[in-house]
Amino acid sequence: MFRKMGLDKKILMYTCLLMTVMLFISGTISNTMSGKVIAEESNSKIVNALSASAAEFDLWITRQEDNIQSAGSIIAATDANDDDVHRIMISTVEKSNGTAFAAYMAYPDKRVIFHDDTQLPPDFDVTVRSWYVAAVEAKGEPVCTTPYIDYLSGKMVITVSCAIYKNDTLFGVAGADINIEDLVEKCNSIELYENAYPFLMDNEGNILAHRNEEYLPYIEGENGIFTNISDVEAYSSSEPPVNTVRILKDYDGVKRAISAVNLSTTNWLLGYAIDYSTYNKGISEIRLASVIVLVPAVIAVILLGSLTLKLVLVKPMKELKAASEEMANGNLSYYPTYEKMTLWASFAGVFMQQITR
Repeated sequence: MFRKMGLDKKILMYTCLLMTVMLFISGTISNTMSGKVIAEESNSKIVNALSASAAEFDLWITRQEDNIQSAGSIIAATDANDDDVHRIMISTVEKSNGTAFAAYMAYPDKRVIFHDDTQLPPDFDVTVRSWYVAAVEAKGEPVCTTPYIDYLSGKMVITVSCAIYKNDTLFGVAGADINIEDLVEKCNSIELYENAYPFLMDNEGNILAHRNEEYLPYIEGENGIFTNISDVEAYSSSEPPVNTVRILKDYDGVKRAISAVNLSTTNWLLGYAIDYSTYNKGISEIRLASVIVLVPAVIAVILLGSLTLKLVLVKPMKELKAASEEMANGNLSYYPTYEKMTLWASFAGVFMQQITR
């Protein structure tokens, strides 16, 4: 069938095919570049949104730190007696709006005064506790501990503490305890995208908050048991994607876009995992739109190309063929019609002028 096609039809077919291929290649390149631009914009939006949430999280911790630092400074500045210290610590717990469940002032002589009537054993050495040591090492800057088992409550807590100085001498360390369940609740309240979840890790890679309850820390005997990121197969193969986005198969085998940012107050990582279908929605819409546009564009190119070729190439060639046949039959008076604005028509005109001279 192809061999029986005339030259004009072959030229028409090849030209339309070439135009279609070029249009398809152009659309594919444009689609790919648009997809990359949208992916970069999506990644930037995710990181920025997560950074904003991290700033709120930092502010939440900073408020607790400022609260306890302020209480300790007042106690030192006023040489508050034990009763006054007790009242100031009650006020500190109240100001935390339920975040801190305990507040206290610890002295270098190992005395501790709480917001309530808690009494410690005579041999309890507060100066070796991690929150006390960390605060002294920070030299007046507030600190926040990683989760640990509280000696008195038996709960898993974090402690915000601050060393208080008076006349360049250590006066004591003010501290407040926050239940880790409140920390997890604060993390889980972050909602940036549909089909997504937040997670939180400390600076040692221990998972503190996560949708998978199997990863959450728990108490076993007198010890706190943590799941480290290096122990989770889905996360162990690479470093956390800090300030960027990485696509991977999550703990449940679902493909997700993962991102994380640092918390400036603790150097912990606040992360977010988004289902790939949600993350890729914008790119998928662009691809669908490209297909919708490409199909009618191809049809339009074929129709317009066919019409143009018939006018500028096929018609003049048919006129020349007809003229040749007429001349072969002895009819030298035959003169073809043509449009002088086209190349082939001009050629036909010149050809006929030469013959009829």
